[in-house]
Amino acid sequence: MKKSNFKAKKICVIMTFILSVLIFLAGLWQLGIYKKLKNNCTCTTTGVIVNEAHYTGGKSIQEYIEVKTDQYFNKGTIYASNREDKKGDKVIIHYDKDDPDSYYINDRVDEYKDAAVFIFVISIFMFMLTVFLAVVIRKQMKKSQEKTPELFFYE
Repeated sequence: MKKSNFKAKKICVIMTFILSVLIFLAGLWQLGIYKKLKNNCTCTTTGVIVNEAHYTGGKSIQEYIEVKTDQYFNKGTIYASNREDKKGDKVIIHYDKDDPDSYYINDRVDEYKDAAVFIFVISIFMFMLTVFLAVVIRKQMKKSQEKTPELFFYE
């Protein structure tokens, strides 16, 4: 086999490895967001969904939540993407009293954990693919070297 083919395959393995590392780092980032929200958002307040706006043909719903304010969380209205709740439903807002801009609604923080697990699984799959490609390329290279006779140059 030509040397340029092996070089191209080697570049493919390196790119696959880099992609698996980047995907793994994205999983760590998602897990960090989850832990930060879960550990720091210990205060709660309530809110009521007062309006829903439908986007992209009704597939995406933006909910407007009127919040019962307190001394720390003083936002009167917040917006969130909706998945389960409907207009008129009461929701619980978990927030960080030191940073009221960090909050989550009901148990939606678990979506970050689910995303992190999914991303970790993908990164493991990508790493296994990288190892598989490296092994296959190495075997092909050995076979190619065995088939190619040594060329001796005499003067």
